Amino acid sequence: MSRRILLVDDDPAVLRGVGGLLRDEGYRTETATTAAEAHEALSRDPPAAVVLDLGLPARAASRSSRAFPGRCRRPWSCSPAAPRPARRRRRSSSGATDFVEKPPTAERLLTALQNALALRDLEEERERLREELAQREA
Repeated sequence: MSRRILLVDDDPAVLRGVGGLLRDEGYRTETATTAAEAHEALSRDPPAAVVLDLGLPARAASRSSRAFPGRCRRPWSCSPAAPRPARRRRRSSSGATDFVEKPPTAERLLTALQNALALRDLEEERERLREELAQREA
């Protein structure tokens, strides 16, 4: 089963390029160009991961990163330029697992996504094992 990735960026060329790369690698993609569209997509059916352009207008990017529901706790993000320390601290608080500078290389982008998905899988497995252990102790 292919995993669905939500791409949030206001640049149609980025959405086409990154979306094409991910589809070539077997992922299903959904796109959003605004924070409102991203929130709607996340509310409907949380994806396996999110690629969020934190270069969106500050308010929109902030709203998008706060909109991630519990099932998508660990999105990873693209930053539009070399992040300054203050920006990195702010972005780290969003729960992102990685920061990839634009324009990303295919290898860097895919590595970041694979790492984010592996982390998500481990977190889900940990939760499943905790629940299983709690049921045994009850």
